[in-house]
Amino acid sequence: MSHSSSKLHICLVCSSLTKHAHLGILLCRACKIFYSRAQQKKRPRVCRTGTNNCSHKCKRCRFSHITPKR
Repeated sequence: MSHSSSKLHICLVCSSLTKHAHLGILLCRACKIFYSRAQQKKRPRVCRTGTNNCSHKCKRCRFSHITPKR
């Protein structure tokens, strides 16, 4: 374990550990990259279960959890 003074936080999307806030919120690097790529593609996303709330297991629910509610 390193002796850095960085505090570990939990990613708000996937609950993995992260040291830094990405995109202004506590996201791990994987969720940050996912969001950046999803923004570029601009494809419609459909929930795998059709509930639009399947605990972030599909791309649609993961993306909607990262984007701010308007």
